[in-house]
Amino acid sequence: MSYLDMARSILNALPTAENVSRSPCEKSEKSEKTLGTEVAWRVEVMRAQIPPSGPIPFLVALPEAETLFLPGHCGSCGDPLEDGRRFRCAPCQEAAWLALNEVREGVPTGDPTC
Repeated sequence: MSYLDMARSILNALPTAENVSRSPCEKSEKSEKTLGTEVAWRVEVMRAQIPPSGPIPFLVALPEAETLFLPGHCGSCGDPLEDGRRFRCAPCQEAAWLALNEVREGVPTGDPTC
């Protein structure tokens, strides 16, 4: 079983929105839509930086950002970092994982802070 097949089987076993007994709130729905678009363009840019084999460079989403690599800013896009983050903002972190898994199937998934 390939990594993608295994991930699909895990995803299919997760509860769907219809099965979860919670009332959706406007804030969470808006956040999910925003995160999707925030992540999508980053994945596109990062995917192009990943070679099919060999070492992988630090993936940058917005190379022209003036705040790139400044303390307190995301090293990939230059946005201010939330408390508790040191290198990448949440959308860039997710985008890097998605891009890596698209180009190099064998990248482990899960909580990146573990």
